[in-house]
Formats: sequence, C-alpha cells, structure tokens
Amino acid sequence: MLPRANNFSFMSTPITAGQLKEAWPVLRLVPDFLVKSSAGNLPEFKVSRIRWVRSRRGREIEGYLILCPMLRRQFSSPDEEFILDKVIAAGHIAERMRCAILGLGGYGSILSLPAYDRIVQTLKIPVTSGNALTAWTVIEVLYRAARIKKIALQGLSAVIVGNHTCIGGLCAVKLSEFGLAVITGSREAFKKADIVINAAASMDELIEVKDLKPGAIFCDVSLFSLTGEAKLRDDITVIEAGLIKLPSGQVISAAMAETMLLTFEQRFVDYSGVGSINPDKLEEIADIAAWHGFEVYAPEFPAL
Repeated sequence: MLPRANNFSFMSTPITAGQLKEAWPVLRLVPDFLVKSSAGNLPEFKVSRIRWVRSRRGREIEGYLILCPMLRRQFSSPDEEFILDKVIAAGHIAERMRCAILGLGGYGSILSLPAYDRIVQTLKIPVTSGNALTAWTVIEVLYRAARIKKIALQGLSAVIVGNHTCIGGLCAVKLSEFGLAVITGSREAFKKADIVINAAASMDELIEVKDLKPGAIFCDVSLFSLTGEAKLRDDITVIEAGLIKLPSGQVISAAMAETMLLTFEQRFVDYSGVGSINPDKLEEIADIAAWHGFEVYAPEFPAL
C-alpha cells in the first residue's frame, strides 16, 4: 500500500535513564539504577501515536514515535553497526505504518555517511536526520544571546567540539559567514575561545568545562550533553540548543520538528543527511519553520 501523505514517523533513541523516563512515562516511578539494569529487557521498540499536529497555516498531520532505548553503555564511542540495524528496523516499522518519511533522532542522526547511505538504499521511504534545522537553532540562539548581551559576534573566536559532524560542519560554515574565526579544537584553543559549541558525536571528544575561559559562551547541542555541568559555572553563558516550540506550545527536538515540517510541505525527500549538506538548507528550513509557526525555543534568549 502507498504511504499516507499526512503521516510521518520519528525514531528516538534515549541514551540516559532520564531521557527514557521522559519518553516512557510509565518508568518515572522506577529508580534510575533499575532502569539502567533492566533496559536490555525492555521491548526493542515502543511505538506510540502522535495525534494531530496543527500548523499555523491550518494544515494537520499525524505520526508515530518509534522509541528504541540505547542507554549509554560501558564504551565511549557508539556501536555503529548496532545502531544501523536498529534504524533500518525502525524504518521497516514506519513503512508498515504507511508513513511517508522517517526522521532520525539521537544516535541515528550521527551515523557515518556510508551507514546513512545504507539506510537510504534499504528503506522505501525517505529519511531525514534533522541536522539542518538543529544546526539552525545553534546559529539563531547564538545570535539572540549576542544581541541580549550586547556582544558583536564579528571577530570573536569559536571552537566546535565535533567539527567533523554534520551539525558541527554546518555551524562552522555559518559562523564563518558571520565573521567569526572558527579554529581547530585543541585543548589550548578551548581555553581561549570566546564561543564553544558542543556537537560531539562520542564521549571521547568531550572537553572539560573547567577549561572554558571566563566570559565564554558555551552552546550545547550534543547527545553527550555538558549543559548541567556548565550551568554550575556562573562566569560563562550556557545555551541549550536543538529545541523547537510548536504553535501548540509543546517543545520538541529540532530533528522531530524538521520531520514534521517536511510532512506539512509534502517534501518527502532525503532532506538532511549526515555528510555534507548545502548550508542554504538552513535558511530554507528556517523559513519553512517560521511559515508554519514553529519557533526556536530558548526562553533565556527570546526573539525580538
């Protein structure tokens, strides 16, 4: 049967007990240590219905959240083959649900280009990583923070943790266009940078928050978040990016929002990959988001 044009699917991969509890409310009363120890016995996938989502333009879509727990294990780097198998299995579930597109969250959005290509070649429906809109949230919130703090971005130095990732690469391009000096992320560079963006794809890449210089702006958009630790420092500005507020007021990940926006627009294509993405897509998806009433969510740094 043909996919239904108003149906999308999104694969979420919680990697901490807290994220799993948020996605699976029945576990909220279970202590974290029990969640971690029993995660391997949970159903491999939990599918829940996302009821009608309405655009500011009056359009309506619905979808399915495909939840695959991948709690952080005793290794620093993700097991790509394991993740690849899960993503493809989630894609087949989406196909059976007659969804028109599959969005990838969590580990699914940081796979290598060869792995992503295998997914695209295997599945019969298009796939998007959400990396374009996610990267845009970083640029937008940095701009807001600079405006509120009355800081001129031009001439500042920026270091990107995980600059080899799709999100990191897109941020590097856009920041360079704004006149920032994007420098290689050595430990000494982190200590001197005015802006540090955490887009790390593994725990091996993480920096020490204590190494950030006083007055620095720290923007976190990584699965391996350092936001909690960074907020303990009152001498730096901490930004949590990658979030979108829907017209209903609900806050979701930018990756899921991108999937919804493509469904609203009937753009059933492999929009955001994990390799090289045309930076123009950031402005395009941002314009589509604004058209449908989706807003970058950063309550500490409101838009004008």
